[in-house]
Amino acid sequence: MKFFMQGMRRSATTVVYDLLSQDDRLDLYYEPYSVHGKVELGGGSGMQEIDHMAKIYEMRDAFVAAHPEFDLDPGDLNYGAPRLASLELETGMAPWACEYLRFLTNRSEHVAMKFTRMYRKMHLLKEIVPDARVALLLRHPQEVVASYMYGKGQKRLDKFPDADAFFGRTSGINPWNVRRFFEAIVEAEGWHHLEGSPDWIVFLTVWKYTFDYSFAEGREAFGDALLVQTHEDLVAAPEAGVIELYDHMGIEPSERALEWAVTNLRKSRKAAYHEDPRWIEGYEKVGMMESLANAGYGPVLDGGGAS
Repeated sequence: MKFFMQGMRRSATTVVYDLLSQDDRLDLYYEPYSVHGKVELGGGSGMQEIDHMAKIYEMRDAFVAAHPEFDLDPGDLNYGAPRLASLELETGMAPWACEYLRFLTNRSEHVAMKFTRMYRKMHLLKEIVPDARVALLLRHPQEVVASYMYGKGQKRLDKFPDADAFFGRTSGINPWNVRRFFEAIVEAEGWHHLEGSPDWIVFLTVWKYTFDYSFAEGREAFGDALLVQTHEDLVAAPEAGVIELYDHMGIEPSERALEWAVTNLRKSRKAAYHEDPRWIEGYEKVGMMESLANAGYGPVLDGGGAS
Protein backbone atom coordinates (compact mmCIF):
# COMPACT_ATOMS: atom_id res chain seq x y z
CA MET A 1 0.00 0.00 0.00
CA LYS A 2 1.34 3.41 -1.02
CA PHE A 3 -0.50 6.40 0.43
CA PHE A 4 0.08 10.08 -0.31
CA MET A 5 -1.42 13.03 1.59
CA GLN A 6 -1.45 16.50 0.07
CA GLY A 7 -2.66 19.66 1.77
CA MET A 8 -1.93 23.36 1.78
CA ARG A 9 0.47 24.69 4.39
CA ARG A 10 -1.29 25.61 7.66
CA SER A 11 -4.11 23.15 6.91
CA ALA A 12 -3.40 20.81 9.86
CA THR A 13 -1.90 18.12 7.63
CA THR A 14 0.61 17.32 10.36
CA VAL A 15 -2.26 16.25 12.60
CA VAL A 16 -3.05 13.42 10.18
CA TYR A 17 0.64 12.52 10.04
CA ASP A 18 0.67 12.49 13.86
CA LEU A 19 -2.20 10.04 14.13
CA LEU A 20 -0.82 7.75 11.43
CA SER A 21 2.57 7.76 13.17
CA GLN A 22 0.94 5.74 15.96
CA ASP A 23 0.75 2.81 13.51
CA ASP A 24 3.97 0.76 13.50
CA ARG A 25 2.97 -0.94 10.22
CA LEU A 26 3.47 2.28 8.25
CA ASP A 27 6.77 3.53 6.88
CA LEU A 28 6.03 7.26 7.20
CA TYR A 29 7.77 10.20 5.52
CA TYR A 30 7.17 13.80 6.56
CA GLU A 31 7.55 16.30 3.70
CA PRO A 32 10.06 14.45 1.49
CA TYR A 33 10.77 17.60 -0.56
CA SER A 34 10.86 20.07 2.34
CA VAL A 35 13.58 22.41 3.64
CA HIS A 36 16.94 20.81 4.39
CA GLY A 37 18.96 21.01 7.59
CA LYS A 38 16.23 22.37 9.87
CA VAL A 39 14.91 20.66 12.99
CA GLU A 40 11.11 20.30 12.83
CA LEU A 41 10.32 19.36 16.42
CA GLY A 42 6.66 18.43 16.37
CA GLY A 43 6.24 19.72 12.82
CA GLY A 44 3.36 22.04 12.10
CA SER A 45 1.16 20.71 14.88
CA GLY A 46 3.64 20.63 17.75
CA MET A 47 1.72 17.65 19.15
CA GLN A 48 4.69 15.27 19.30
CA GLU A 49 8.12 15.93 20.78
CA ILE A 50 10.01 14.37 17.87
CA ASP A 51 11.99 15.76 14.96
CA HIS A 52 9.81 14.90 11.96
CA MET A 53 12.62 15.70 9.49
CA ALA A 54 15.37 13.52 10.95
CA LYS A 55 14.28 10.47 8.94
CA ILE A 56 14.02 12.53 5.75
CA TYR A 57 17.59 13.80 6.12
CA GLU A 58 18.79 10.23 6.64
CA MET A 59 16.98 9.09 3.50
CA ARG A 60 18.34 12.01 1.45
CA ASP A 61 21.89 11.07 2.40
CA ALA A 62 21.16 7.44 1.48
CA PHE A 63 19.66 8.42 -1.88
CA VAL A 64 22.55 10.72 -2.78
CA ALA A 65 25.04 7.98 -1.87
CA ALA A 66 23.14 5.39 -3.92
CA HIS A 67 22.96 7.64 -7.01
CA PRO A 68 26.31 9.37 -7.58
CA GLU A 69 25.37 9.78 -11.24
CA PHE A 70 23.03 12.64 -10.31
CA ASP A 71 25.83 14.62 -8.59
CA LEU A 72 23.43 15.93 -5.94
CA ASP A 73 23.74 17.71 -2.64
CA PRO A 74 21.11 16.50 -0.13
CA GLY A 75 19.81 20.07 0.03
CA ASP A 76 18.81 19.85 -3.63
CA LEU A 77 16.02 17.54 -2.52
CA ASN A 78 14.28 20.55 -1.01
CA TYR A 79 12.20 20.71 -4.20
CA GLY A 80 10.34 23.97 -3.73
CA ALA A 81 10.32 26.68 -1.08
CA PRO A 82 12.41 28.01 0.47
CA ARG A 83 15.18 26.89 -1.92
CA LEU A 84 13.27 27.69 -5.12
CA ALA A 85 9.55 28.34 -4.61
CA SER A 86 8.76 28.37 -8.34
CA LEU A 87 9.44 24.63 -8.56
CA GLU A 88 6.18 24.01 -6.72
CA LEU A 89 4.13 25.65 -9.47
CA GLU A 90 5.53 23.36 -12.17
CA THR A 91 3.73 20.15 -13.16
CA GLY A 92 6.95 18.17 -13.65
CA MET A 93 10.09 17.48 -11.67
CA ALA A 94 13.71 16.77 -12.50
CA PRO A 95 14.43 13.06 -13.20
CA TRP A 96 16.40 12.75 -10.00
CA ALA A 97 13.52 14.16 -7.96
CA CYS A 98 11.19 11.53 -9.46
CA GLU A 99 13.72 8.79 -8.77
CA TYR A 100 13.98 9.95 -5.16
CA LEU A 101 10.23 9.40 -4.73
CA ARG A 102 10.52 5.88 -6.20
CA PHE A 103 13.44 5.25 -3.82
CA LEU A 104 11.25 6.09 -0.83
CA THR A 105 8.09 4.28 -1.92
CA ASN A 106 9.94 1.06 -2.68
CA ARG A 107 11.51 0.74 0.75
CA SER A 108 8.57 -0.92 2.52
CA GLU A 109 5.25 -2.66 1.93
CA HIS A 110 3.12 0.07 3.51
CA VAL A 111 4.45 3.57 2.81
CA ALA A 112 2.69 6.84 3.66
CA MET A 113 3.90 10.35 2.85
CA LYS A 114 2.68 13.83 3.75
CA PHE A 115 3.16 16.64 1.22
CA THR A 116 2.38 20.34 1.03
CA ARG A 117 4.26 20.86 -2.25
CA MET A 118 2.61 18.50 -4.74
CA TYR A 119 -0.58 20.41 -5.59
CA ARG A 120 0.49 20.82 -9.24
CA LYS A 121 2.00 17.34 -9.53
CA MET A 122 -0.94 14.98 -9.11
CA HIS A 123 -0.55 13.53 -12.61
CA LEU A 124 3.16 13.08 -11.96
CA LEU A 125 2.47 11.22 -8.72
CA LYS A 126 0.20 8.88 -10.64
CA GLU A 127 2.90 8.30 -13.25
CA ILE A 128 5.57 7.55 -10.64
CA VAL A 129 3.39 5.38 -8.35
CA PRO A 130 0.39 4.18 -10.42
CA ASP A 131 -1.25 2.20 -7.62
CA ALA A 132 -1.01 4.96 -4.98
CA ARG A 133 -3.98 6.04 -2.90
CA VAL A 134 -4.24 9.78 -2.23
CA ALA A 135 -5.94 11.94 0.39
CA LEU A 136 -6.50 15.63 -0.26
CA LEU A 137 -6.55 17.21 3.20
CA LEU A 138 -8.46 20.47 3.53
CA ARG A 139 -9.07 23.13 6.12
CA HIS A 140 -11.60 25.94 5.81
CA PRO A 141 -9.98 29.02 4.20
CA GLN A 142 -11.01 31.25 7.12
CA GLU A 143 -8.95 29.12 9.48
CA VAL A 144 -6.02 28.88 7.07
CA VAL A 145 -5.98 32.65 6.60
CA ALA A 146 -6.08 33.19 10.38
CA SER A 147 -3.19 30.77 10.83
CA TYR A 148 -1.10 32.72 8.34
CA MET A 149 -2.13 36.06 9.84
CA TYR A 150 -1.31 35.15 13.43
CA GLY A 151 1.77 33.05 12.72
CA LYS A 152 2.99 29.88 14.35
CA GLY A 153 1.99 29.86 18.00
CA GLN A 154 -0.19 32.93 17.25
CA LYS A 155 2.84 35.15 17.82
CA ARG A 156 1.25 38.06 15.91
CA LEU A 157 -2.17 37.87 17.59
CA ASP A 158 -1.75 41.21 19.34
CA LYS A 159 -1.56 42.98 15.97
CA PHE A 160 -5.24 42.23 15.31
CA PRO A 161 -7.32 43.72 18.12
CA ASP A 162 -10.43 43.92 15.93
CA ALA A 163 -11.86 42.99 12.54
CA ASP A 164 -10.71 46.21 10.87
CA ALA A 165 -7.13 45.42 11.80
CA PHE A 166 -7.55 41.85 10.56
CA PHE A 167 -9.00 42.74 7.15
CA GLY A 168 -7.06 45.95 6.63
CA ARG A 169 -3.49 44.83 7.27
CA THR A 170 -1.07 45.03 4.33
CA SER A 171 2.26 44.16 5.85
CA GLY A 172 4.37 42.36 3.29
CA ILE A 173 4.93 39.45 5.69
CA ASN A 174 5.99 36.27 3.94
CA PRO A 175 5.23 33.30 6.25
CA TRP A 176 6.11 29.97 4.67
CA ASN A 177 7.04 31.88 1.47
CA VAL A 178 3.37 32.56 0.78
CA ARG A 179 3.96 35.95 -0.82
CA ARG A 180 6.36 34.45 -3.37
CA PHE A 181 3.62 32.01 -4.33
CA PHE A 182 1.02 34.76 -4.49
CA GLU A 183 3.10 36.89 -6.84
CA ALA A 184 3.90 33.92 -9.09
CA ILE A 185 0.26 32.82 -9.13
CA VAL A 186 -1.00 36.29 -10.04
CA GLU A 187 1.45 36.42 -12.92
CA ALA A 188 0.80 32.87 -14.15
CA GLU A 189 -3.00 33.09 -13.92
CA GLY A 190 -3.32 36.70 -15.04
CA TRP A 191 -5.08 37.71 -11.82
CA HIS A 192 -3.63 41.21 -11.88
CA HIS A 193 -6.72 42.67 -10.20
CA LEU A 194 -5.39 41.10 -6.99
CA GLU A 195 -2.10 43.00 -7.01
CA GLY A 196 -1.68 45.20 -3.95
CA SER A 197 -4.23 43.22 -1.93
CA PRO A 198 -4.20 43.13 1.87
CA ASP A 199 -2.63 40.14 3.57
CA TRP A 200 -5.81 38.09 3.97
CA ILE A 201 -6.58 38.25 0.23
CA VAL A 202 -3.03 37.08 -0.48
CA PHE A 203 -3.61 33.99 1.66
CA LEU A 204 -7.06 33.35 0.19
CA THR A 205 -5.57 33.43 -3.30
CA VAL A 206 -3.03 30.75 -2.44
CA TRP A 207 -5.78 28.62 -0.86
CA LYS A 208 -7.86 28.80 -4.05
CA TYR A 209 -4.93 28.02 -6.34
CA THR A 210 -3.61 25.05 -4.37
CA PHE A 211 -7.07 23.58 -3.83
CA ASP A 212 -8.38 24.05 -7.37
CA TYR A 213 -5.41 22.38 -9.02
CA SER A 214 -4.95 19.53 -6.54
CA PHE A 215 -8.69 18.78 -6.59
CA ALA A 216 -9.25 18.93 -10.35
CA GLU A 217 -6.01 17.23 -11.37
CA GLY A 218 -6.22 14.77 -8.49
CA ARG A 219 -9.62 13.57 -9.68
CA GLU A 220 -8.36 13.33 -13.27
CA ALA A 221 -5.30 11.33 -12.27
CA PHE A 222 -6.59 9.13 -9.46
CA GLY A 223 -10.37 8.96 -9.80
CA ASP A 224 -11.82 6.94 -6.91
CA ALA A 225 -8.31 6.57 -5.48
CA LEU A 226 -8.56 10.22 -4.35
CA LEU A 227 -10.19 10.91 -0.99
CA VAL A 228 -11.11 14.45 0.08
CA GLN A 229 -11.17 14.90 3.86
CA THR A 230 -11.62 18.14 5.79
CA HIS A 231 -9.97 18.93 9.08
CA GLU A 232 -13.32 20.08 10.41
CA ASP A 233 -14.89 16.67 9.78
CA LEU A 234 -11.90 14.89 11.31
CA VAL A 235 -11.97 16.82 14.59
CA ALA A 236 -15.78 16.65 14.77
CA ALA A 237 -15.76 12.84 14.56
CA PRO A 238 -12.18 11.55 15.04
CA GLU A 239 -12.99 7.84 15.07
CA ALA A 240 -15.04 8.05 11.88
CA GLY A 241 -12.34 10.17 10.22
CA VAL A 242 -9.57 7.70 11.04
CA ILE A 243 -11.65 4.77 9.82
CA GLU A 244 -12.32 6.67 6.58
CA LEU A 245 -8.58 7.14 6.05
CA TYR A 246 -7.79 3.49 6.68
CA ASP A 247 -10.65 2.28 4.49
CA HIS A 248 -9.20 4.40 1.72
CA MET A 249 -5.73 2.96 2.29
CA GLY A 250 -7.20 -0.54 2.19
CA ILE A 251 -5.82 -1.79 5.50
CA GLU A 252 -7.36 -2.42 8.91
CA PRO A 253 -7.45 0.63 11.21
CA SER A 254 -4.81 0.87 13.89
CA GLU A 255 -6.26 0.79 17.38
CA ARG A 256 -3.46 3.04 18.58
CA ALA A 257 -4.19 5.59 15.85
CA LEU A 258 -7.88 5.52 16.72
CA GLU A 259 -7.17 5.97 20.42
CA TRP A 260 -4.72 8.81 19.76
CA ALA A 261 -7.19 10.66 17.53
CA VAL A 262 -10.07 10.35 19.99
CA THR A 263 -7.85 11.48 22.86
CA ASN A 264 -6.06 14.38 21.15
CA LEU A 265 -8.29 15.91 18.47
CA ARG A 266 -10.54 18.71 19.65
CA LYS A 267 -12.53 21.48 17.99
CA SER A 268 -11.27 24.99 18.48
CA ARG A 269 -11.65 28.25 16.66
CA LYS A 270 -9.32 31.09 15.76
CA ALA A 271 -10.51 34.68 15.98
CA ALA A 272 -11.08 35.02 12.24
CA TYR A 273 -14.26 37.12 12.52
CA HIS A 274 -16.03 34.33 10.68
CA GLU A 275 -19.34 36.07 10.07
CA ASP A 276 -17.91 39.39 8.89
CA PRO A 277 -19.37 40.22 5.42
CA ARG A 278 -15.91 41.03 4.12
CA TRP A 279 -15.26 37.29 3.78
CA ILE A 280 -17.95 37.06 1.09
CA GLU A 281 -16.50 40.09 -0.66
CA GLY A 282 -13.08 38.45 -0.57
CA TYR A 283 -14.35 35.15 -1.96
CA GLU A 284 -16.01 36.97 -4.84
CA LYS A 285 -12.91 39.03 -5.57
CA VAL A 286 -10.69 35.95 -5.65
CA GLY A 287 -13.31 33.84 -7.47
CA MET A 288 -13.71 31.22 -4.76
CA MET A 289 -17.41 30.40 -4.64
CA GLU A 290 -17.09 27.34 -6.87
CA SER A 291 -13.95 26.29 -5.01
CA LEU A 292 -15.78 26.39 -1.69
CA ALA A 293 -18.63 24.32 -3.11
CA ASN A 294 -16.21 21.72 -4.53
CA ALA A 295 -14.52 21.50 -1.15
CA GLY A 296 -17.86 20.96 0.57
CA TYR A 297 -17.61 24.23 2.50
CA GLY A 298 -20.12 26.99 3.01
CA PRO A 299 -18.86 30.58 2.88
CA VAL A 300 -18.99 30.90 6.67
CA LEU A 301 -17.20 28.38 8.85
CA ASP A 302 -19.64 26.49 11.01
CA GLY A 303 -18.29 24.66 14.01
CA GLY A 304 -14.65 25.62 14.33
CA GLY A 305 -11.46 24.22 12.94
CA ALA A 306 -8.01 23.66 14.35
CA SER A 307 -7.20 21.08 16.95
